[in-house]
Amino acid sequence: MAAGSNRSTETTFLWMIPILVTLHNLEETFWIEEAAVPDALFNFLPALSSLFPPSVPQMAVATTLLTLLVWWVAYSACIRQRATDVLLLHFIAGVLFINAISHILISLISLHYQPGLITALLLNLPYCLWFLKRAVQTGAFHRKQLNTMLWVAIPLIPILSLLAHSLGKGVELLFG
Repeated sequence: MAAGSNRSTETTFLWMIPILVTLHNLEETFWIEEAAVPDALFNFLPALSSLFPPSVPQMAVATTLLTLLVWWVAYSACIRQRATDVLLLHFIAGVLFINAISHILISLISLHYQPGLITALLLNLPYCLWFLKRAVQTGAFHRKQLNTMLWVAIPLIPILSLLAHSLGKGVELLFG
C-alpha cells in the first residue's frame, strides 16, 4: 500500500510541472503587450527586433507549442512511466526555475512588469526550488547533475524562446 501511495504522490508532484507551465504561459500570452524590451537588446542583436515584443497571436502560438510539448513529456513520464521522461520533466522544472529568476531580474532591471512575473514569483520559483531540492534529497539525481542541468538551462531558454517565437511569427504571417 505504501509503495502505491508513494507512486501516486510522486506522480502528483510531476503533474504539477505542466500545470505551472500552462499557468505561466497563459500569463505571458495575455499580458505580452505589457512587455518592456530594453532598446539595448535590439542594438546588440538587431535581428531580434522582428520577433520582440511578439504580438498576442505570435505569443499564443509559441506558448501553445511549448506547453503541449511539456504536457506530452508529463504524459509519457506519469502514464507511460518512462524513466527518461521523468528525468526530462525534472529538467523542465530546472528550466522553469531559471526562467523564473530571469523574469524577476528583467523586471528589476527594467523597473517594469514583465509578463510571467507573477506566476514566476508566486508559483514557479518556490515550487521548482522545493521540487528540485527534494529530487536531490530523494536521490532522483545528484547535486552535480542538478548544477549541470541548471547551467544548461541558461542558454537553452533564449534558444527555445527564439525558436518558438519564430514559429509563432511564421504561423501569424501564414494565417494572419
